Amino acid sequence: MNASGLGVAMLLFFCTGIAFAETSDDFALLKIKLRQTFPEVVSLSVEEFKQELRSNPSKIVIIDSRAREEYEVSHLDGAVLFVPKVDSLKSLVEKLPMDKAIITYCSVGYRSSKLAEQLMAKGFSNVRSLEGGIFEWANHNNAVFSGSKQVKYVHPFNKAWGRFLNNDLHPPAFQ
Repeated sequence: MNASGLGVAMLLFFCTGIAFAETSDDFALLKIKLRQTFPEVVSLSVEEFKQELRSNPSKIVIIDSRAREEYEVSHLDGAVLFVPKVDSLKSLVEKLPMDKAIITYCSVGYRSSKLAEQLMAKGFSNVRSLEGGIFEWANHNNAVFSGSKQVKYVHPFNKAWGRFLNNDLHPPAFQ
């Protein structure tokens, strides 16, 4: 199977594996699926991430791997945007310091885990993905920003994925 065929197969497996879930345990099942899909990627819980931010903020690079439209609605403070389908991985790798921790995130963890996996393949050893992504971060009442201004909303990606985000965090245009 070629690389694109494998990617399509993984995406179908991943999406099919979570499509059935409609309970409050959906997010927990999703996180288990992500760990199974990306076994080499270390997941960082929201609490672990907060602790690391408190103790070593200058030793962390935060990378948002969502689309620009999602990032513009809100992002984590200090996050650098990297859009995998638009930006060059080579260019990102050239800019990243090898001596800092790299934390990737997206909406729920799929895109950020994929990016973390790619960075690890390029020789970065201290790369982790924020488990549950910005949805879990915001669901736990942690601050999100648009530019440098703290805001209330998070882009829900779409209706299916948006169910993992508390309803009061959806921008009015997505409610």
